[in-house]
Amino acid sequence: MTTQATTCSFHPDVETALTCTLCDRPACPDCLTMAAVGQHCDGCTKGRPAANEKGKAAFRVREAVVGVDDYQRLRRPSKLFFVVLATFLGCCFAAWFVEPADDVAYGTAAKATSIFVVISGAVVGLMFHEWAHAIVAYRGGDRSVADKGYLTMDVRHYSDPMLSIAMPIAFLMLGGLPLPGGAVWINRHRLRSKWWETAVSLAGPAINFVAACAIFGLVESGIFGERYILMGALSWLAFIEVGIVILNLLPIPGLDGFGAIEPHLPDSVRAALLPLRQITFVLLLFFIMSPAGDVIWAGARGFTDVVGIDRAFVAYGEELASPRLFNFD
Repeated sequence: MTTQATTCSFHPDVETALTCTLCDRPACPDCLTMAAVGQHCDGCTKGRPAANEKGKAAFRVREAVVGVDDYQRLRRPSKLFFVVLATFLGCCFAAWFVEPADDVAYGTAAKATSIFVVISGAVVGLMFHEWAHAIVAYRGGDRSVADKGYLTMDVRHYSDPMLSIAMPIAFLMLGGLPLPGGAVWINRHRLRSKWWETAVSLAGPAINFVAACAIFGLVESGIFGERYILMGALSWLAFIEVGIVILNLLPIPGLDGFGAIEPHLPDSVRAALLPLRQITFVLLLFFIMSPAGDVIWAGARGFTDVVGIDRAFVAYGEELASPRLFNFD
């Protein structure tokens, strides 16, 4: 009885008994790289396409975008993400051509485009926020986030899309901050160390901070000329992103700020604070509605002053894009 020899996925003329510990594809020693755990093939480390039966690389544009199998598709942005991103860019494009209204109530077109810029931009920010948690967890040892679809930026894979997307957007529409909800579940016991747990928690706010800085930088650069509708909407969006960073860094159980310090707390303290996770949303709502919540807006205003953004742009964007439930002034 004979068995067919296994050949390398990248060099079909080379027999091998080795496989990649990530994707299980057979690969010869020349195509494998030693990793912290096991050995990874060139396809996983360099994005190199496998060879076809004739020994020539088969690489198509479609495969580069959507992947060639479920393994790769679960590790690349989904079509839904690109749809939401295109919607945001389209709204910005529309706002580019809207002229400011002369009346106090502002024109319908100005308000509509501003609202859609902020909402679609906030959804993109939420997608990046949760993706940042997942990608750092993936690098830190929790490979299950890929199987759950968290790396695809598809909100349908979140643990509770209603709590994670719908409710934050509802609060945003009311003029407040999009309160965070439980979106991605991380198997923290699979992470390599406590510091990886801290990094996972801080990754989400960090990417929101980067987004805010990037948007403020674009507004301040002058590339928008006198497109005040677009500048106001983007300034308000960036202002909200800063508020999200401050809110998430609060040391309240269930928020990223507490998640960053939790691994380093004594077990007795963690056990005592654990029940508070059940009422995190209530605590947040009480905090936001109370005078103490002004610290978030004050911190965001202070940041705009530091980066040199005119507060008038932020106030103008708020007036256009949200009701006055919470006042900026």
